Amino acid sequence: MLYFRLLAIFSLLCGLLTNSVARRLGGGYLEPIDTDDPEVVSAATWAANKLKGTLVKITSANEQIVAGWMYHISIHIKSEQKKDMQCRVKVWVRHWLNRMQLVSAACRPTHA
Repeated sequence: MLYFRLLAIFSLLCGLLTNSVARRLGGGYLEPIDTDDPEVVSAATWAANKLKGTLVKITSANEQIVAGWMYHISIHIKSEQKKDMQCRVKVWVRHWLNRMQLVSAACRPTHA
């Protein structure tokens, strides 16, 4: 009986430690990241180009560790028509495949 109690306590502790480590590693969780981080700047510039615009400013960024990195970025771009746009983009980066994918983008004109 003592064996089963110790096994249950051990299993509980392992579960708590695993959950704590997963949170610190960011797996599946959004974590704030500096807007001047080179990876964020690269993903934001790439997304702006995909949206047929030029990156003006990165206003916020979060990263999520998935099968690679998913960057959730708020950017200001200047469109080909010279319109100022505010966009929220998700860029999935998988370096080992040498691949970036624009998962979603929502843009609206900014009012100067």
